[in-house]
Amino acid sequence: MDFPSKDVFLSIASLDDINTPATCKSALDNPGLSVRLHVVLQTDNDDLEAEVRATGAEVLRVPLSASRGACWPRAVGHTFYGGEKWFAQFDAHMECDDGWALSLAEQLNGLPRRSVLTAYAPDTLAPSYPENSVSIMEPYGFGDDGWHCRQSYRPAGISPDGKPFPARCWSAHMVFAPAMWLHELPYDSMLYFSGEEQTMSIRAWTNGWDMFHPYGSVVKHRYGRDNHNSHHDYDEDWWKLDVVSKDRVAAFYGWNRVIQEHWSDHGLVLPDKVELGIYGPGSVRTVESFEEWAGFDIENRWFIPEDEWRQRLADGLTGKPTGPAPEQIAQEATTPTDTHSEPAEDTGILGMILRARLSDVDQSAASTLFSGHEDQVRSVYESLTIEQVRAIGGIG
Repeated sequence: MDFPSKDVFLSIASLDDINTPATCKSALDNPGLSVRLHVVLQTDNDDLEAEVRATGAEVLRVPLSASRGACWPRAVGHTFYGGEKWFAQFDAHMECDDGWALSLAEQLNGLPRRSVLTAYAPDTLAPSYPENSVSIMEPYGFGDDGWHCRQSYRPAGISPDGKPFPARCWSAHMVFAPAMWLHELPYDSMLYFSGEEQTMSIRAWTNGWDMFHPYGSVVKHRYGRDNHNSHHDYDEDWWKLDVVSKDRVAAFYGWNRVIQEHWSDHGLVLPDKVELGIYGPGSVRTVESFEEWAGFDIENRWFIPEDEWRQRLADGLTGKPTGPAPEQIAQEATTPTDTHSEPAEDTGILGMILRARLSDVDQSAASTLFSGHEDQVRSVYESLTIEQVRAIGGIG
């Protein structure tokens, strides 16, 4: 395959993670394609920043006091996209084999134009996997943030032709796709953590994207690691961000927003109507068609088990599960209600920056930051103008 001189934009968000330098080094050592790596490094550690920069990665350092969960730094990182052909997103605690970027790009070759490779990557501490094994995201339960997945494996031979395997779930810690993914699926920076992967699975499908699990183990994940940080270790008000996020997730699914009434008793007033805008489901395919294809019943919170679903897929069968949801799968079900508003233009500053970077459209007139949620969501850039943010990001 022929690739342009700038091949891959790799975005990593790190929360004071001591594994970040090793991850950057393994990603840049011998990727097989040219890789431009950008890290949003949330830390107060000067030595850690120096180590990450020494690998050749670009770094935007954010103080820990300004960190806001998992999705915000990823959304910020995406605004530094610079025109590369491919987009990748990894966690800060990964190991990359030689030629990883070339291998993933070649796996996408021959798939539909809007295809994304994603997985809970194989564990760095586990034994070697057969060359064509597949790491599967297997749903195992439902909660207030959607379905929950765990990592599982299928034996060699599941991908005998060396092609990626259809996936019904999307992983935030390993993503590889054509860069138009960034144009069509900008990250919702107001999600905190829960619901990130589930809502993106639906957004990808409804925007016309097909998900696949890559074969092999060219990228691995450190599941068991030291310095396993969480945002709530640094911010005593983390729960406010989490509440706002879960309220958005409930609105996304069309579920009853019971959380709204509960937290109003604690002084956190949530909006009467959630404006998802560009972060809601797309219009290319319907949510109902996702349920039919993926075997989910979102309203009743259950799904067809993984092996049964894959057999049905092989047999050319689709459809939602039938009958009552098993008790161990359906958890805390609520009466669904339509809380969606009509799609509105995104007024968040991150969306503005991304559109400015991708289209060179002057967004200088826009200055609102997370309109309507200023009391719930704090921002690193709350005192900056759009021109200043664009200058920091090297945009304008």
